[in-house]
Amino acid sequence: MHKYWCRSLCILLLPITITVNASNALPAEAFSQLPRAENIEISPDGKYIAYFMHLDDFTVLAVMDLEKRESHGLVKSDNEKFKFNWLRWVNPEKLIFSICFPDRGLGIETDETRLMSIGPTDTEPKILFKPARSYGMSYKHVSQFQDTVISMLPGDDDNILMGFDTDNPTYPSVYSVSVTTGKKSIVRRSKFPIRDWIADRQGRARAGVGYDADDGVRSIWVHDLETDAWNKLWEYKYFSQPDISPLGFSIDPNVLYISAEHNGRQSVFTIDTRQSAPEMNLVAHDPDYDIEGGLIYSPRTNDAVGVSHGEAENSVIYWNEEYQAFQRTIDNALLHQQQLCQFQ
Repeated sequence: MHKYWCRSLCILLLPITITVNASNALPAEAFSQLPRAENIEISPDGKYIAYFMHLDDFTVLAVMDLEKRESHGLVKSDNEKFKFNWLRWVNPEKLIFSICFPDRGLGIETDETRLMSIGPTDTEPKILFKPARSYGMSYKHVSQFQDTVISMLPGDDDNILMGFDTDNPTYPSVYSVSVTTGKKSIVRRSKFPIRDWIADRQGRARAGVGYDADDGVRSIWVHDLETDAWNKLWEYKYFSQPDISPLGFSIDPNVLYISAEHNGRQSVFTIDTRQSAPEMNLVAHDPDYDIEGGLIYSPRTNDAVGVSHGEAENSVIYWNEEYQAFQRTIDNALLHQQQLCQFQ
């Protein structure tokens, strides 16, 4: 909903912006500057807003206390030692954020990621995964990417599901990690050839995308809740056919949304994971562009209501009738505001 308010504000300010631009030309560097604030997220209890604030060459993870109308910084980056990737609230007391930094391991320059947590009144962040160190000739693999969140675990305000390939390089195991203490416990061991895990809406690692580098074969796997078996739904060599990718589960744990080709465009389908040869049911399609965005879930029902799509009006396609009606209401209100501005 935040983007609708932003769009409304932009429309209201449009006449002023045009007037200023007409009389005072902006310098060229103004067009290359980062936005003053981005990744704005409100806390679950509505008391705080967290965001990244760009100040000259620095970026600050900051929070605003909405009752006191005061902001303060939590973590500062010079954008050289590390950069911020994203942030997200886990509960009213803790948010998690991802950082990226350059490193050199085994003589190879790499980009590493880490996940950290901090509270709105904390003074120091906590790193959520501390890998074992290598000593002497004993080499221990360290996960290059340590910010992979598989599930926010609905109903659990302290733990999240994460994937780390510490035990089996490139094939991650699934861990439950506390955002308060950093304590972790393994939930599911790595399974060849799965490299990416997808959780259902109940917080279980239920699907996986596999890749066998030896023969270039990609595969899609789903865990059957009744038989406890892992079933391979599709298998194909890269570039031999259009991609099939799991997007996420419905609130029904047996219904999986996937991205697959329809009339030459990547579209969104649902399948019943209990079927050995799943029938694909079309949910969203754009005849002119591939749909490449992620699913949009309702915080009230925990079910998928649409998909992000940059080429669509408002950058989203809803299939949920309630959200479609809400979208029309917003559009009509903003159209009326725009018409008022045009007459001013």
